[in-house]
Amino acid sequence: MAVSSMRVAIASVYLTMLGSACGGFLHPAAESFVSLRGNVADVPAGAACHLDLFTTKNERAAQLTVDANFNRSAVIAPGSHEYYVHIACDGVPGSFKSNTYTLGGGRRELDLGRIVLR
Repeated sequence: MAVSSMRVAIASVYLTMLGSACGGFLHPAAESFVSLRGNVADVPAGAACHLDLFTTKNERAAQLTVDANFNRSAVIAPGSHEYYVHIACDGVPGSFKSNTYTLGGGRRELDLGRIVLR
């Protein structure tokens, strides 16, 4: 194989690999993220809380284990979509369901403030 043919073959393999990577998790339109903050009231220190982010079609978009005082990020679908948050904590009765929020696109932060489980 001639040197120039080998260079073309190597460049072709490299561009194919690069295109595959960009088509997945590296492409900015392939996914988005949202930062979720809040403070769950009356939860014992060290208790694990379970935060689920759902679409309005009740499809789970993200699942996180958080402390009572949390500031976490989750990967979500690209574009703007409507979501709600459900939170429950180990050993604590009740749960929390948020209002519906449009997230993604321009809105990438959601501060839930003080959360009371009911």
